[in-house]
Amino acid sequence: MTGGRNVDQALAVLRARFPEAQVWRGEHTGKLWGLVRDPSGRAHLVEAESPVELGRLLEDAQGGRPPAPRPVTGRARPVPRRAGVPTSMPVYGRHEAPRAPWWRRLAGAFVQLDDEEW
Repeated sequence: MTGGRNVDQALAVLRARFPEAQVWRGEHTGKLWGLVRDPSGRAHLVEAESPVELGRLLEDAQGGRPPAPRPVTGRARPVPRRAGVPTSMPVYGRHEAPRAPWWRRLAGAFVQLDDEEW
């Protein structure tokens, strides 16, 4: 995808062609995005590599047709499973169950508080 002024001009043309749609270029991804509602009022978010593709996807979404599937990039075949390897990994960090605050855990090591059960 070419960057810079050409893409900005193409986005301006798309904004004029689809005034009811929100059209932008992703700051971090560099891809083009569009948000448009179909005749029934459902919102469609589309992503494209080029302004031409974005225009086609917006036109399809605005007409009520679902966007055409994009080709899969990268590894298309499933990875074979090895025996004895779990299919899911343990989750750590923000997905853990909430813990008591540090001061409560420390106090609980020395003193049993009234509202705790042992």
